[in-house]
Amino acid sequence: MTFDQRTIDDGDDDAATARAVGESSRAEAEVESSSRDPKTTTDDSTSGGVSSLGPAGDDLKRRALAGSVWTFGGFAAVNLIRFVSNVLVTKLVAPDLYGVMTLAMTFMVAVRMFSDVGIGPSVVRHEKGETEPFLRTAFTMQVLRGFIIWLATCAIAWPIAKFYGNAEGLLWVLPVAGIGAIIEGFRSTAYYRLARRLRLKEQACLEVCRQLLIACGMIAWARVSPTLWALVIPSLVVGVLETIVTHFLMRDRRDRFGWDRESARALTGLGRWIFLSTALTFCANQLDRLVFGRMYPIEMLGVYGVAVLLAGAPRDAILKIGSSVVFPTYAALQRDPERFRRVFPKMRRMLLAMGGFAVTGLICCGVPLVTLLYTGSYRQAGWMVQLIGIAAWFQLLEATNASALLAAGKGRWMAAITGSKVLGLIIFLPLGHYLGGFPGSLIGLACADALRYLISVSGVSRLKIGVSITPMDLLMSLAVASSSLGILYLVDVLDLTGWRSLVLSMLLVGVIWMPACLLLYRRSQRS
Repeated sequence: MTFDQRTIDDGDDDAATARAVGESSRAEAEVESSSRDPKTTTDDSTSGGVSSLGPAGDDLKRRALAGSVWTFGGFAAVNLIRFVSNVLVTKLVAPDLYGVMTLAMTFMVAVRMFSDVGIGPSVVRHEKGETEPFLRTAFTMQVLRGFIIWLATCAIAWPIAKFYGNAEGLLWVLPVAGIGAIIEGFRSTAYYRLARRLRLKEQACLEVCRQLLIACGMIAWARVSPTLWALVIPSLVVGVLETIVTHFLMRDRRDRFGWDRESARALTGLGRWIFLSTALTFCANQLDRLVFGRMYPIEMLGVYGVAVLLAGAPRDAILKIGSSVVFPTYAALQRDPERFRRVFPKMRRMLLAMGGFAVTGLICCGVPLVTLLYTGSYRQAGWMVQLIGIAAWFQLLEATNASALLAAGKGRWMAAITGSKVLGLIIFLPLGHYLGGFPGSLIGLACADALRYLISVSGVSRLKIGVSITPMDLLMSLAVASSSLGILYLVDVLDLTGWRSLVLSMLLVGVIWMPACLLLYRRSQRS
């Protein structure tokens, strides 16, 4: 895993999800209120639907499509750079240092999420997001938040270091890494205004350049001095450069400090559901690292971090498609229940087929891929990738349900789903550790995701769309399990290892899953 500002920004993605849950809860309440008020009506001509926008709607669609291309292209490039740099850096840096950084970044994500007030998304979506008082207030709050995050990391550094047995360097890494929050606090609001105007090309290019510079800095530093600071300092230096560049992205105005009480209320007024959802989201996504850091040697946590990076890339790509394409589609069809009933199962099958492709690839190719790319203790990440792949499958099943629930404004169900995983982690991680050590804990992680999925199935059934998803999920799960076991058995019978095992596994996975993906994609296009 390469530890850069993007690693921390993943926490912002989690916070954004939590904000969406909170906002959908509020929207759900508004819908319920309006349904009780006979005076409340909806006029399609003023609702902002694409059909009422004419040429402006076509232009918006074109810009959204172009933005999606740049977003996905940037996502792929960033993950490729991250993967290559990870392989190179692990040949220079010991696993225990990765373990320390995994813990440090987990707590950085926690501090950032619990201090999140949605400044960037507010600039993007608020009706006054382009006004001078709003932008000055947003910039001021962003700078203040950066200093608050840094002070918080300084405050928690000592107790955390003591709790984890004085892990080498953790006491100093947290305050230094926290400086990155101060640096980012001075980022120009132009960065968010680009997203507001769907000018995502600049954002994507900036993201790729940042990741490339950080990767080069880490590799160069680790080659000269393979210490913990090789994973920390380059991201801070590149963060300064990136912040400076953001002030030149749009030259129509300059950021200045200022305060407007009404704008401040708009930036911070998302309510109690946001905090609850943020807390649950953090625990669901980060609790495994906190528990493993306490239960197992720090070197094992470092290897686990590598496995999570490898297993997370294809999973995150599928989830990004879900959040960027599937969710907006579901949201747009909420006013047409009949068409939603037709589209929902088709898009879900397509997404699950792509997920099955990715998960089968993880399970079958994980061990030979890690064996070829990594050395020493890092090779243990191979079998970890296989077990994490099982958890990833349940995450994909749940994500396809979550998109429909979120589009329908069922924020309380989203909170319940996330809370069920937290409960599952609390139960299954210790139980798995007791029964099977670290492998048992990873199986417990998969069980927690399975519980989360089951709750999401219950939530979707409340939508009353007239479609049963259970048979489809059982069939897809059987396909993933049988294809994975069959490929692993064939490779074992042929006694293949190394690159031969990897090539054969990749070919078989492609032959089995690619036709299914293409077929289901074509069917979904007919909706």
